[in-house]
Amino acid sequence: MTAPIPSGPLPSAPPPPDEPPAEPRRDNLGIAALVVGGSGVLVSALVVTGPVGALLGIVGAVLAVVGLFRARGGRPGARAASIAGVVVSVLALGVGTTTSVVLVRGLREHSEPPALAAPTPAPPPAPTPLTLPNTPPRATEKPAEITTVPVGTPINVHERGHDYVVTVSGVQPDVPAPNEYTRPRNGASFLTAQVDFAVSESVGPLPVFVSPLRFKLVYADGTTIATSISGYGLPGRQLDTLTLAAGQKTSGMIVFEVDPARLAGARIQLDDGLHTPAGYWSLG
Repeated sequence: MTAPIPSGPLPSAPPPPDEPPAEPRRDNLGIAALVVGGSGVLVSALVVTGPVGALLGIVGAVLAVVGLFRARGGRPGARAASIAGVVVSVLALGVGTTTSVVLVRGLREHSEPPALAAPTPAPPPAPTPLTLPNTPPRATEKPAEITTVPVGTPINVHERGHDYVVTVSGVQPDVPAPNEYTRPRNGASFLTAQVDFAVSESVGPLPVFVSPLRFKLVYADGTTIATSISGYGLPGRQLDTLTLAAGQKTSGMIVFEVDPARLAGARIQLDDGLHTPAGYWSLG
């Protein structure tokens, strides 16, 4: 005989029991970074173990950075522990590096052999004083006098390996101007002279330089004038500007613009290659 089926709604099942709250995650990486970094600071304080402290600082910094990435969006305490781990680890790395440098320098100094002091050289012997015989004082050499000769007399010149002969002759004062375009300036008149150059020896590196610019006219009061370029229209072949070697010679005319009233005691001057007087020809 079957049991009767009760009528009406069936009773509901009892509710499931409440789940226990999840335990909060602890930031193990941040704490590990703090521990490793702190140990690195303590170890780095000793010079001998400085490299070990620097290595612990590197490990602690890596752990702290990983902990920071894992703690994003988590508890504020987890990020704080990781940040503290980074700071302590960087401090351990800095202290360890410094003490490592000090350790390396100390080992290098102790490993190098001590420098030997250089021997002190013996002082040189004192020089023996020289006793000079009593000699009469040398007379002061006078500079060689510059030759002054009458017109028509040759002058021998010796300079820098050159030997040559120069002659000034045929002086003609108050030469008239050839035309109205070739006239002396300031009321002066033309004076012409014949010049002969002959080189007998030339062993220097340069040949003998010949030019009208090597001649000047010097008045009795010392006033000096150069050759004139206004007398190119005068009859006669003027002295060229050129160079002569041994055995060569040349001749030509030189022209001055002079004051006829001042020719008394005047001289024609020849300059050497250094532009210093080498000789004079007196005009009387």
